[in-house]
Amino acid sequence: MKARWFPGRLKELREAAALSQAQLAERVGTTVRNISRLETGVQEPTWPMVLALCETFGVDCAEFTKEPERRGPAKRGRPPARDRGKAKRPQG
Repeated sequence: MKARWFPGRLKELREAAALSQAQLAERVGTTVRNISRLETGVQEPTWPMVLALCETFGVDCAEFTKEPERRGPAKRGRPPARDRGKAKRPQG
């Protein structure tokens, strides 16, 4: 059985916990690459990984069976920096 919504729910739970992929990887004992592959659906989770993620997030396994929120298509690369502490130039 494929975990249809697992990738989206994993990313939602990670972001809700305010964790980077690196921080999550460290907590569950895997690599950033594996977390990335799980979030994109390239790799399916193993049962021990699901249990480790549930423990880390403090949720029941059923959380991964819920449909993720609707979002626009994912964009590649890093999001643009919003404010780098520079003063805004007056327009004129």
